[in-house]
Amino acid sequence: MSVINKVASFTDKHAPDILVGVGIAGMVTTVVLSVAATPKAMKSIEEKKKQLNKTKLTVWQTVTAGWKYYVGPTVVGLASIGCFLGSNGIQNKRNLNLATACAILETSSRRYAEKVIETIGEKKEQQIRDKMAEEDIKKNPARGQEVMCTAGGDTLCYDSKNKIYFKSSWNKIKNAENAINAQLNTSEDPDLFVPLNDFFYELGLPMTDYGKMVGWKRDSGYLKITRSSQLTEDGTPVLVFDYSYSAKYGRYD
Repeated sequence: MSVINKVASFTDKHAPDILVGVGIAGMVTTVVLSVAATPKAMKSIEEKKKQLNKTKLTVWQTVTAGWKYYVGPTVVGLASIGCFLGSNGIQNKRNLNLATACAILETSSRRYAEKVIETIGEKKEQQIRDKMAEEDIKKNPARGQEVMCTAGGDTLCYDSKNKIYFKSSWNKIKNAENAINAQLNTSEDPDLFVPLNDFFYELGLPMTDYGKMVGWKRDSGYLKITRSSQLTEDGTPVLVFDYSYSAKYGRYD
């Protein structure tokens, strides 16, 4: 990659940060230029008073006497505001593009999973899920991790989507799934969004900032949980479950 391409790539990647930096520098420059312009403007106003033989000028006379000294600071100030607005616009567009890409990927993944089941059958598809669950808990062993206790049961459970261990039961997890889907089914609001935090609440798990940003809508599919029974490194049975979700209102906010 040439130097020009590298510079262009860096600029495109960090455009919002660069615009904010330029905007801040511009506002500082505006203040400095305004301070520097004030003595000149005051001198011009005093000269205007002498010229008109007045001790006090009208507002219009004062403006016409000193305005030209503030043209530079005004231009810099407006450009700085433009940088801040531009930075915000780029960031919002990126967030929208990211959410759109995630939605497309989610839809493609769901269709792929359906076709896998249709092609190889549920039994073999479950074998694949079991193998993936086995590899997942090997990469994220329970030993040394916090295992949260809830009022749902004593079975060791592993949320493979969020990589957390907790004590609960399959019935509790299914009840949480039904509660989320019931919200989607019974609401009259077609745009209702049920956040992941609602699912955590049903399970007795702590809510997170991330849990506000993702969840379920009717048009993106209901909550569907799949499970796999595995053993931890010390032979303890663990219920591994997985599911999918989408971004809130088509964007992360």
